[in-house]
Amino acid sequence: MKKARVFSLFLSLVILASAMAPPTAAALQTVAYSLSKDTTISAQAAMVVHLGSSTEKDMIIYSKDITQRLSPAGMVRIMVGITAMTILEEKKLDMDTATGAYTEACYNVIAGSGIPTAGMDYGDTWTIRDLLTITMIHSAGDVAEALAFTLAGSETAFVNRMNQLASKIGCTDTTFKNVHGNDDKGQVSTAMDMYRILRYAMDYPDLQAMLSLSYYDVKPKKGEDITLPSTNNLLRVSTDSYYEPALFGRAGWSDTSGPGVAAVSRDNGYEYMVIVMGASKKTDNGHFADAKSLFRWAFRDFSLTTVRTKNDPIADIKVRLSWDQDHVQLVPKEDFTAIIPDTLDVSALTIKPVDIPDTVNAPVEKGQTYGKAAFYTPDGQKIGEIELVADQSLARSQWLFVWYSIGRFFTSGWFWGGFLLLLALAGGYIVLTIRYNRQRR
Repeated sequence: MKKARVFSLFLSLVILASAMAPPTAAALQTVAYSLSKDTTISAQAAMVVHLGSSTEKDMIIYSKDITQRLSPAGMVRIMVGITAMTILEEKKLDMDTATGAYTEACYNVIAGSGIPTAGMDYGDTWTIRDLLTITMIHSAGDVAEALAFTLAGSETAFVNRMNQLASKIGCTDTTFKNVHGNDDKGQVSTAMDMYRILRYAMDYPDLQAMLSLSYYDVKPKKGEDITLPSTNNLLRVSTDSYYEPALFGRAGWSDTSGPGVAAVSRDNGYEYMVIVMGASKKTDNGHFADAKSLFRWAFRDFSLTTVRTKNDPIADIKVRLSWDQDHVQLVPKEDFTAIIPDTLDVSALTIKPVDIPDTVNAPVEKGQTYGKAAFYTPDGQKIGEIELVADQSLARSQWLFVWYSIGRFFTSGWFWGGFLLLLALAGGYIVLTIRYNRQRR
């Protein structure tokens, strides 16, 4: 009884540990296409992701050193945003009625750092929505600190929450040290992790709306009215870097790594996310120029193409125990579409079976899954895979099933094991009989 209790306790702990373990980030599908000759970028790291209806359907179509650790600079504010939303949900706070004030403690964190501010004075009181919105679009360090102190009590406590959440959403090469975005030893991220962070932020409509603003007017409960512009020039019509299809995003400037931007654009029904990190510092707009080049390349050269329809036969498998026919065709479970270059001929794609059995036994149900088909470009790049299903139902013949069962019995290990055992017993009986007869004589 005691051993049973100990085992039960151990099993409970294992289950609890499994439930508390952070989720593993799903592998993002990647097809490493090359940029066209007229598309060049200066960034040390960059990626272009076609955004599907969910993260599972997203696809990287271009990547460059996406696991290189660089300073996220102002892009750290996206992580500040999703952390703030998480705390607001936990505390059940209304961002339009809850307020936060700028204090001496906030000032002491950024004093002498050289980070831009919104000019907040001690005691200035803003709603959480105003604090969060300015934190999302502008580099004002005083506002970011006021937000962090209001929601977590200190910048340190808030940054700890940022790192916990980053780990939860799958960031493997990211560490945060502050909320304002200035270069800080050990504060690093990657293009891959910035994709994860911005993709996660898209689950919050309020954050997405904030990150789409080109400027914002604040009317504090205490303090002077203020209007601040976005640092993301892709959204600002008045700048040379304006890009009309751009929807939302965040930019930043790092003295050590160079400028960067994480943004999403939509054009003709397509949505792409571009991450640029460590762009050229020779101009103020190197990161925006890189982002625009990558967006234009993606929108111009790629299309969502139907590779196979759900009625196209792809493979067939042998079927036993059916009088009707001895094989069944496999077709895609649904239409298979993929984002591919316009220059790629669909007929040039290679199809490889995945986990398709050579033979199955009837009955077979129409729509039953029998493996998958993977599609590859001529140079070996996998563009995706689709489940394959039977295109018709096949009934099982009872007579064939009986003969099949009899045949299986006589070829089974149990039969031959029993047969050999009987032989052994018979042999033993004969030996014993011979010995017994000899003894009688």
